Amino acid sequence: MQEQIRIRTQDGQYLIIGGDFQSMLRVVRELPGRRFRGDEKIWEIPARIEEVQRAVEAAGFHVTADSEMGHALSPAAARREPEQVRIRTSEGDKAVVGGDFKSMLAVIKELEGRQWLAAERIWAVPGPVSELVVALAAHGLQLVDAPEKVRTAAPKAEAAPRRRDQIRIRTQDGDFWVVGGPFSQMLEAVKALEGRRFVSADKLWELPLPSAQVAQALADLGLALEPVRATPDAEPQG
Repeated sequence: MQEQIRIRTQDGQYLIIGGDFQSMLRVVRELPGRRFRGDEKIWEIPARIEEVQRAVEAAGFHVTADSEMGHALSPAAARREPEQVRIRTSEGDKAVVGGDFKSMLAVIKELEGRQWLAAERIWAVPGPVSELVVALAAHGLQLVDAPEKVRTAAPKAEAAPRRRDQIRIRTQDGDFWVVGGPFSQMLEAVKALEGRRFVSADKLWELPLPSAQVAQALADLGLALEPVRATPDAEPQG
């Protein structure tokens, strides 16, 4: 069976063929915005197939239709900023990119000596950056400079408050908000909890677990729990 790499573009799913796996993989990793979806074992590329085909054929490989054709990359996904995990290295703050959040986090957790700094919401990873780059590359990931957060000064009267992302859950100890990350990441974390069930009537997730156990599982992902107050500062999200 010939080696192949499955990709998803703005025009649909395709296969890259015509070479050995590692050589074709190097071409995919050089495509701007590419992201590996570990759950589907497919590379998402926010570009038209014509652009991808030119790059692939320039390297001596070919693009063909996927016999298990799936959906095209949605416009929202094509515009989406690549997911990243921020880490602190011996050479400053960096970002791990090139995969979905869950798979990148799993790789970081395997790194020797890594430590989660909850106060700063960043992973501290000891050792030479050159060795870290090699370890990440083995999983199809890259290390890039972490983008700086730019603050734009504006008169307070014109500044509109931004609602934070949060998900309401019900544990054995009461109702809580899951906070500390983008909605999609928090939802994925909740769905990974054993026995979780969405109660559509109350627009919340019900968990047959004590809040302490849930808090520990979320803390490993950089998330937190906050008790639901009588008047929450945002609408429940499920």
